[in-house]
Amino acid sequence: MIPYIKHNWGPYVLELRVDDDLIKTLLDEGNVSRENNLDYREKLAGQIEEEYYYKDYGWFLSAFSSYIETYLEGVNGYTKTNHLGKEAVARQSKVVQEFQSNLKEKIEDLTEGIEVDPSRIAQETVLSNGSWTLENLWINYQKANEYNPPHNHTGDLSFVIYLQVPDEIERENDERAHEHNNEGPGMILFDYGMEMPLSINRIAHMPRTGDAFIFPAWLIHHVYAFKSDVERISVSGNIILR
Repeated sequence: MIPYIKHNWGPYVLELRVDDDLIKTLLDEGNVSRENNLDYREKLAGQIEEEYYYKDYGWFLSAFSSYIETYLEGVNGYTKTNHLGKEAVARQSKVVQEFQSNLKEKIEDLTEGIEVDPSRIAQETVLSNGSWTLENLWINYQKANEYNPPHNHTGDLSFVIYLQVPDEIERENDERAHEHNNEGPGMILFDYGMEMPLSINRIAHMPRTGDAFIFPAWLIHHVYAFKSDVERISVSGNIILR
């Protein structure tokens, strides 16, 4: 065999499994948000009727830190530019933070003396945990015929965690994926660049309970609808690297 080198190319997308305790806590706290109708739809691209923000999510920082550290360690090896990569991310994050700080000051000046709904402030709370900041956290209750169109997120990194995935969705995909020229019902897809010969520009995955993805926030992604009369529950959030 002729020796060769295969170069890494494109964004670093990490697929992993989340432990049961974290899933249970996210479900329990998410149900509290649902009961209190902490509606987050106006901030999101999804065509989903029930999307709610977590009002208090400080506990999530320590629970999810090991997963973020795993991503950061992996991306350093993937890019093979560890020091340069960290410096570039730090510069970008500093610019974003300065912009957000200036914007916050201007908003405070403009809204001085105006009463603000505390729940609207809570959903924008930014919590810090050393090397990264959790910008927001929300839960999605996806039902039949609902979907997420192609979109990206704010921040540096984004993630999705699947808390509850009924078996009916995967069975529907097995039965109907061949009917159209796409990956079939219920899939999550990540797209990078144009579809060209001798290349791969899409990752497609059928989620199962406990699956999670961490990926660059700028990466375009979307979720196909399903027709099964069930409810799939997932959590998403955005992270700023410090």
